[in-house]
Amino acid sequence: MIKLLIAEDEVIERNYLRMMVEEHYKGTVEIVGCARDGMEAFADALKYRPDIILMDIHMPKVNGLEVARQVKEQYPDTEILILTAHSRFEYAKQALQLGINEYLVKPYADEEFCAVLEKAMEKIEKRRARNQEQKELQQQIKIFGEMMEKEVIMDMICGMQMDEGQFNQLLNYLDIPHSAYVCAVIAGEDGSDAAFGNELMGMLKRKLKNHVKRVIGYSFLNSIVLFAMDDRLADPLYHRALGNELKHWMVDVYNVHGRVGLGRVHGELADMRSAYAEVMDGLDKEKRSGDSAVPLDGECETRHIHKKEDGLWKAVNDENLDGAVRILVEICGQLFSVQEQGSGMDVVRDYMKHLYFSISRNTSELVGIRMKTKEIWHAFEEIDAMGSMEEILNYMEGYMATVIRSMSLEKTQDRNRIVKSVKEYVDGHFGENISLQDLALQYDISFGHLSKSFKKVEGMTFTEYLTKIRMERAKVLLRDGSKTIYQVAYEVGFADPNYFSKSFKKYFGVNPKDYANR
Repeated sequence: MIKLLIAEDEVIERNYLRMMVEEHYKGTVEIVGCARDGMEAFADALKYRPDIILMDIHMPKVNGLEVARQVKEQYPDTEILILTAHSRFEYAKQALQLGINEYLVKPYADEEFCAVLEKAMEKIEKRRARNQEQKELQQQIKIFGEMMEKEVIMDMICGMQMDEGQFNQLLNYLDIPHSAYVCAVIAGEDGSDAAFGNELMGMLKRKLKNHVKRVIGYSFLNSIVLFAMDDRLADPLYHRALGNELKHWMVDVYNVHGRVGLGRVHGELADMRSAYAEVMDGLDKEKRSGDSAVPLDGECETRHIHKKEDGLWKAVNDENLDGAVRILVEICGQLFSVQEQGSGMDVVRDYMKHLYFSISRNTSELVGIRMKTKEIWHAFEEIDAMGSMEEILNYMEGYMATVIRSMSLEKTQDRNRIVKSVKEYVDGHFGENISLQDLALQYDISFGHLSKSFKKVEGMTFTEYLTKIRMERAKVLLRDGSKTIYQVAYEVGFADPNYFSKSFKKYFGVNPKDYANR
């Protein structure tokens, strides 16, 4: 609904405007007020924050243009339509300076009024849609950023297979500074559910941001892993104070009972894994010593699940849908078994959204296409609405099947492009010393991959294709008769004429000399 304010001192004109709006735009426009003078118009604008104001210029107490100026200062997006019996240029000039583009001179036709009002309504609807899109985009960026944080941390603490380029790309995207940092691990007690991690991590991150430059975090099952980054942490007093604050927030502020482990300060991001291991070793020692033991079995479960996740991605990458589904079922079973029945599905849904995002990101990097954020967000909404394990498994199986089909098509197209380039190179350089190893380096792909791709596309090995091109060219040169067999051999890439003759006879069943004399 669009809110509209009428500011008109003439009773007849004011009632006419009300009648016009109610007659043509009932259910679309709500008239929030009918002001009789400039002061009342400004007061109503502050009170109701209308989207549109129909503003007369000559009104008692305060001029309509002055009211428009004051309203625009408070609410720049308010659409103001100037309605006046005066067509003086000075009025129009002032209106334009205030950012008011609609200026109707009385008397005006009903059609003209409706056209101007509808134009303002269209601008408002477009602005609302744009603002809504921006809000949704900001929410998506927040969620996706959290998932990328999770990938960075899991890669470090579980030793997964992200290469250095991928890892640095994520660090840059997340704007993670190269500064001093510490790792903190918070382990919940038995019976802690998904809410322990998700809610508490968000609260702790907000608190930590008041003390350090950057915080990234990861929550899974009944544990939270945080990395706090700030050069001030190199000061032992600051480091110790941060640890005390974490424990204070946990127990005194949030009334959460668990174990807090804070590691020593590190300076290299490459040491994140060892920083995490140090904290876990400390917590494990406390557990074994019986000091208010906190179970760490959930952490082992976390590592095991994410190792399986790595295997699932490899199965998808190998286009092995059955293998990927089998691993997915195993993961879901483990997730569900380590949680209370009431929260198990929440954990599964949260994990599936992470997995969907991870597969999408890895696929986009592998095949060189941009992630489709709207599709991912829509998938999250669908997963959140699912109520059973079977429904989620069927959904993810369908998604992985779609990904595998897309990857297969892209791989085929990519394979065809590479092989085409190799063939074009061979066609232009067959007289030179060419090897598949050199071409693999030239195209920045592995020798094995290029060899398999060439055989799959052409139905013959690279060596067989190179021999074919050389033999066909040699046949043309021998028919021409202007060159000796030795010259032909060298021109088509054979350093040894005798070997050329043997190869020619093997290929065509006749030696070069006899073929040239035909």
